[in-house]
Amino acid sequence: MKWLTLLREACPAVAMATLGCAGLAKAYTADDFLDSLAGWQTIPDAMDLPIAVLLPSIEWGLLLAYVMLPARRRLLVRMAAGLLVAFSAMLFVESVVNEAPMCNCFGKLLRRERVLDGISGMLWRNFLLVALLAPAWFRDHSGSADVRP
Repeated sequence: MKWLTLLREACPAVAMATLGCAGLAKAYTADDFLDSLAGWQTIPDAMDLPIAVLLPSIEWGLLLAYVMLPARRRLLVRMAAGLLVAFSAMLFVESVVNEAPMCNCFGKLLRRERVLDGISGMLWRNFLLVALLAPAWFRDHSGSADVRP
């Protein structure tokens, strides 16, 4: 059962680290991220700059809080999953309404990714990250796994 406990701890940590890295990559290539937001039809133009500033801060902040506040990890994991689900929904709507957008989620790290492959790839990556976060949802506040009959 130790491997199960390790899995419950490691999966959300990997997903949170990935989210934090995405935030750092967006912040490092802020101009490219802002330019990519300008191409989205579902985001009002007035929101491009606030999103470009706040989203990387939120992603990095979630990772820092996850590391520094172990008692709040369950809440932080749910917030991260909500962020990923909301972004995935916006991405799906944008790809239906407009041509496939470039999200620049990982800055220049994935710059060679093709746009059409990028949409399905981004949705699969987000699904995988949410799946990695899921084990942390089934934990009680004391840190031990919930046992339900």
